[in-house]
Amino acid sequence: MKNAVTTNVADKEITLVRTFEAPRELVFEAFTNSVHLSRW
Repeated sequence: MKNAVTTNVADKEITLVRTFEAPRELVFEAFTNSVHLSRW
């Protein structure tokens, strides 16, 4: 897993990026299912 954080204080913008070595469908399920999301 790789993490990247970008901040721009002037525009009040924060971007978080996480890269996983996992099937896309599994990551989508984990991110969109509230049961899994609470463990995120």
